[in-house]
Amino acid sequence: MTAMLTASDPLTVTLILRPEIREQLFNKLSDILSRIQVTNNWFPDHRAFSELTELEERLQKKAQFWERCDEFISDRPLADFFLEVLTDELRSSQKYDFAANEMELSSFAEYRDTSALAERLIKDFESLPRQYECFVKLPLINLQEVLDEKQYVLSESLSLIFADEQHDRTFPAAPFDPPTREFKLFFFGPKDEEHKLNWLDYFPYFQVSVSGFIGGWEETSPLRRVSFLIRSFCGLALALRLIETTFLTWPMEAYLTVYEKCESQWAPKKARTLPTQLVQGLERLRLHEQFSNTLTAKRALKKVLEKLRFVFQAEKQNEKLLRAAQWYFDSYCGDSEMLAFVKATICLEIILGDKKLTDIVGLGKLMSNRCAYLISTTQKEREEVLEQFDRIYETRSNIVHRGKDRLTNSERDTLFTLRWLCSRVLRKEIELL
Repeated sequence: MTAMLTASDPLTVTLILRPEIREQLFNKLSDILSRIQVTNNWFPDHRAFSELTELEERLQKKAQFWERCDEFISDRPLADFFLEVLTDELRSSQKYDFAANEMELSSFAEYRDTSALAERLIKDFESLPRQYECFVKLPLINLQEVLDEKQYVLSESLSLIFADEQHDRTFPAAPFDPPTREFKLFFFGPKDEEHKLNWLDYFPYFQVSVSGFIGGWEETSPLRRVSFLIRSFCGLALALRLIETTFLTWPMEAYLTVYEKCESQWAPKKARTLPTQLVQGLERLRLHEQFSNTLTAKRALKKVLEKLRFVFQAEKQNEKLLRAAQWYFDSYCGDSEMLAFVKATICLEIILGDKKLTDIVGLGKLMSNRCAYLISTTQKEREEVLEQFDRIYETRSNIVHRGKDRLTNSERDTLFTLRWLCSRVLRKEIELL
């Protein structure tokens, strides 16, 4: 995982191209733009940008520059950036036409001079990174009563916040497409009215600061980082019993709102619908029953948050722990028990696995012994953990190698045990920091 620049970092690292590469990119991009087709007045033909692959392969030879490209955009930075910027501009300036035939981009008045357009797009690319603040609702309705703070900073990249009037002024309500409108868009094009995603002052929100490039469609690296930090937090919070899971009711739509820094203000971009599996995971969460609106509960909650802050403030050093926590939370996302089982075993494998030793003693045997000695305090407990691991890896093998498509009741009990082991191992790793 590459460390990301955040909103508090001086943005001195940019993507200035070398003159010879820049000239080749300008010539190739000008050629692509001169013949690219646009559908429905909104959608440039993404296939044309695959012609930039050769230039991207040349950029990979410049390791440090390519690392920044991957960090700010993706592993196909040129194609993704230019396509996303063009699509966003067309959506803002043109009216969607379901019946419109394909037409060349250069037929639009704003894009007639494709050489000037290529130069502008390359300058935009070289000006990266841009600064963003991203928000996702955490459906814990009673957290504010216990936390008694409007903001809790976990790291320079991650905070828990509650919206108030000042927040509303700084981050005005973002436009979004509700589910019914998305259905109408597919069949008849967008409607003229604009919907706004208002802040809810009784729910906490994750606030994640990232830098790079976020467009309207692709999941670029900054968005993947937002997802990683949120899922890692949830995994650690589950392990530390800050939150717990409950039965999933009918999940509602949930959104990621993105704000881009424009001079001294934060401009909202259109909110994105969160993936269904992530929504299901978040909607299962509630504040752990040990916390209530009492002074003792508040102190206990603050202690848990301090542990989380300690982990996130040393993110680079704790990368393995955070990745494992992400997979632990992922085991609660979605409705496939088989995938949940595999994801939970990945959590343990990240922490307990070792490629060199696995080749000698086998993964299951190595992990069972490491787990037993990490979390057990008596010989009897170690023997129980070793026995549990035998059942876990037998089920895992049946899923991965034999295509098992459902769990028996006893195997569901094993999944429960597996998740319990994940939480024990994660807690122990935090204690050892």
